[in-house]
Amino acid sequence: MDSVGPVDNSSITSRLSLQKLCSVVSQFSDFKRDLIKEIGFGGALAIQPRKKINLKLSSWLMDRVDVDSCSLNIEGHPPVVIFDQDVEDVLALPCGKRSISAEGVDPSNACIEYTRFAAALSQKGTHSLKAAEVYLMRDITSESSALEIECFKIAFVVFYVGHVLAPSAKHDYIFIDFWAALNDSSKLTDWNWCAYVLKHLFAVVRKFKTDVAKRNSTIHLVRNHIFLQVKYLDLLDLGTHSRPINIGPHIGLYDYDSMKKIVDRISVNLGNDTSFHGASFRNVDKPSGLHQVNNSCAATR
Repeated sequence: MDSVGPVDNSSITSRLSLQKLCSVVSQFSDFKRDLIKEIGFGGALAIQPRKKINLKLSSWLMDRVDVDSCSLNIEGHPPVVIFDQDVEDVLALPCGKRSISAEGVDPSNACIEYTRFAAALSQKGTHSLKAAEVYLMRDITSESSALEIECFKIAFVVFYVGHVLAPSAKHDYIFIDFWAALNDSSKLTDWNWCAYVLKHLFAVVRKFKTDVAKRNSTIHLVRNHIFLQVKYLDLLDLGTHSRPINIGPHIGLYDYDSMKKIVDRISVNLGNDTSFHGASFRNVDKPSGLHQVNNSCAATR
């Protein structure tokens, strides 16, 4: 594995916002929550708010990801290969058989209607996360039209991807490379959203290592690095703080306070740097990372 070492004094930033997601979702009615579950994204409802995300831990983990082998390499332990199923365990995302792409189908009436709505609200159009949020806050009920309900589902996927699954470095902006998957909300679970998350994560790991090697003054952590944190904590023997691996989504088992206590426990002061190797791996009957299905590793090469 090609490690680039500590980030030194670079400023680390990230637009990944579990807090924003939770703030919006907390205002959803039961009907809206059922719509989210209906499209296979119910795992988002289990996420707990975080005042902060430990970006040093994220950068430490990203430095230990080997993209060529799609593995997490922690000193003193064997490599842990990361599979699509791991993303499903952590985030409870659909892990279907179809690969997500930006194009390939004619837009549905709902996609056209949502595009019109977003364009009227923002010059960024469908790329605007604010536009998605505004639509999510509309009064959508069982009395709403089928078109309005479809647009709500589209808005939620755009919002969730833009704030959590694959956030960019730009404010109020999402690069929509999954438009084809939005064409029919009843088939959202047919698409492999887990592979989508990993594809973007592995791509950004490459960029992260390049930025660190160049000693850039600011390092932007984009995409879903919180997945790496939960995945790593799942591997560790944390005693009474260990979370059960057979209850999902795993990200819902950690709130801000519990994760902070665990991270503080595994932190090791190395003078001018901090490592997070202060716990051993635990033994489980079915070790996380050894799944042999839907591996998207080849797609990242």
